[in-house]
Amino acid sequence: QIQPGQYRAQVALGEHVATLRKKKVLVFVENYPAMLRFFDGFQEGYVGRIDRELVNFGDKDMKSHALKTIDSNPDVVVFMMFPDDGALLLKELNTLYVNKARPLLVFDANFQAGFTNYKNFFGDLGFLDGSIVGIVEQQNSPNFVQNYKERWQQDPAIGSEYGYDAVFAL
Repeated sequence: QIQPGQYRAQVALGEHVATLRKKKVLVFVENYPAMLRFFDGFQEGYVGRIDRELVNFGDKDMKSHALKTIDSNPDVVVFMMFPDDGALLLKELNTLYVNKARPLLVFDANFQAGFTNYKNFFGDLGFLDGSIVGIVEQQNSPNFVQNYKERWQQDPAIGSEYGYDAVFAL
C-alpha cells in the first residue's frame, strides 16, 4: 500500500450520496477484501438501506449483473470496482439503458485511479457527464511534476509520486 487509505473517502462518498435523498441505491462491489472494506466505509457514511451486489474479481461476463440492475430499478448505481471490471459492467448497463432513463452513476476513487482504463475502453466519456466521482486528493510536489514532464512529456498519473517514493524507499 503506497497511497493513503481510502476508507475515509468512502465514508465521505456515502455521506454525499445520502444528501441526494434518493430512494434506492445499488452498490456493485468487487468481491475482494479491500473493496469490501471500502463498501463498509460507504455504508457507514450512507447510513440508510443499500442493496449490495457482489461481483467476482476478474468476471468478464457482466450481463447478469446488468439485468439485475434493470430489474431492481435503482435511482443510484455505485461502482466500487477495479477499473477494467467496472468498465465492462458499465458497457452492459449502457446497452440496456439505451431507451430507458439511466440512474445516477456514482464511482468511488477507483475511477480516478483507473480513468485511463475507462477512457481507453470507451473513448469519449461524455455520456458520464453528471455522474459523481469520489476522489482522493493528492498533492504532487512542483519539482516532481516538472521533472516528470521533462522526462516523459506528459503530466504524471495519479499515484506517480507515491510510486516513485515507494521505489526509492525500498
